[in-house]
Amino acid sequence: MKERATGILAFILILNILACTGCSKTEQGQKDRFDPASDYQYQYYQPDNSLGGNLTEDEKGSIYYLAGCYVYKYAPQTKRNAPLCNKTNCLHDRETDPEKMKLCNAYYPFMNDDSLGSVIAYEDGYIYIAGEDDTLCTDLIRIKTDGSERSEIHKFSRGFIYQIFHRGYYYYTDQFYDEDNKATFAVKAYPLNGRGKEKTVFTPSRKKQTYEISEYMAYGNHLYFDVSYTNNAGTTSENRYYSMNISTGETRDIKTSSSNETIYQLNFFNGKMVYYTQNDDDNARYNKKFYDGSGRTFDVPVYLANLDGSDPKKIPVNMQAGGRIYSDGKYLVISNDNLMSVADNDVDKKKLKKAEYHVYDKDYKLVDTYTERFKGYNAFVPEYRLYYEPLGIGDVSYCVLRNNDTGTAELYGGNKSQIGKINGVQFKRIKLATIGPSPAVKQCMKK
Repeated sequence: MKERATGILAFILILNILACTGCSKTEQGQKDRFDPASDYQYQYYQPDNSLGGNLTEDEKGSIYYLAGCYVYKYAPQTKRNAPLCNKTNCLHDRETDPEKMKLCNAYYPFMNDDSLGSVIAYEDGYIYIAGEDDTLCTDLIRIKTDGSERSEIHKFSRGFIYQIFHRGYYYYTDQFYDEDNKATFAVKAYPLNGRGKEKTVFTPSRKKQTYEISEYMAYGNHLYFDVSYTNNAGTTSENRYYSMNISTGETRDIKTSSSNETIYQLNFFNGKMVYYTQNDDDNARYNKKFYDGSGRTFDVPVYLANLDGSDPKKIPVNMQAGGRIYSDGKYLVISNDNLMSVADNDVDKKKLKKAEYHVYDKDYKLVDTYTERFKGYNAFVPEYRLYYEPLGIGDVSYCVLRNNDTGTAELYGGNKSQIGKINGVQFKRIKLATIGPSPAVKQCMKK
């Protein structure tokens, strides 16, 4: 009997060991995969926030976005769009008293919706917002997704332009000057729990003079950024992308096939990084405005590489220099919207009304094409044409259209189940909500 009990116990222990081993492998395998509960949502990435970015999504599909001095939540289940504040006696964006406005949990007056100095992200039940206040300091604030527990995590003494939230940290480019007024750059990280200190995670080599650290992206266990180096004349002479493993701290220069190639449009697909490259000759052709304004330039190779940048391989998709790469994990989308945006002013305006999008599946098979309509101009660069963003984290493609002249905004959504049946026509979107102008915006616009 004792031997039988011991055998049963041993059998149970073996099962537990096997189960734990399986869990360990699963957890290990998930470390470098996209996790919507804690990861930077690269699907919403745009280098220019005013192109409809600066929004984030939780696991239930609710959208959170900055518009007109407030942060809003749109819940697709109830179709309710409202400021993110749970105070029952609060008028939120209808408040007219400046002092009472400050008491609303959703009020972020100095974190402009399309400012280059503000960013919003979801992580583990909280919405995190970073942006400059009226003293040009960066406030790091968090609030629960039900509009409660708003708190300031940290106030930095400087403003930051390049920044990102990812897996428990706020990463940003810190620029400071020595006694000779020479700029020094570093990538720094601050813990979102607010219980630690900021730390420097990357400093460029002093063998080259740094011009900027920008273009932050993140996926799984990796952080990515672009370092621009300058020549003696003080102009940008070289750009290098780096991949940093946030667990080990190891940082690698992402190698290309030759030293004179530059990486563009870094994104992620099939669990790996995807990008296109241009060599020095291509860059010269592009900078001379080789394109004719209709969205045609010249073809460039597209690569898929491991998350640390190793083992790059060409993939069979068509890409034009200056175009854009989008991905939501299921589809890879190649677009000419960026080419249309920077086209010369003297081209036929009718050609610029629609941007084209080519959709590939995980086997790189072209499954659909569609267009997005012209939606306006960038407030900061008046001649820069804007188009809808085509993708989002879930089943719906969301986009916020903001009008800085009136202080209003509109939230649109389009179901991605259309893909495969669009056949070259426009991606259909529905207006979900209209925002503002709030009394707070009206007051700000008077100043």
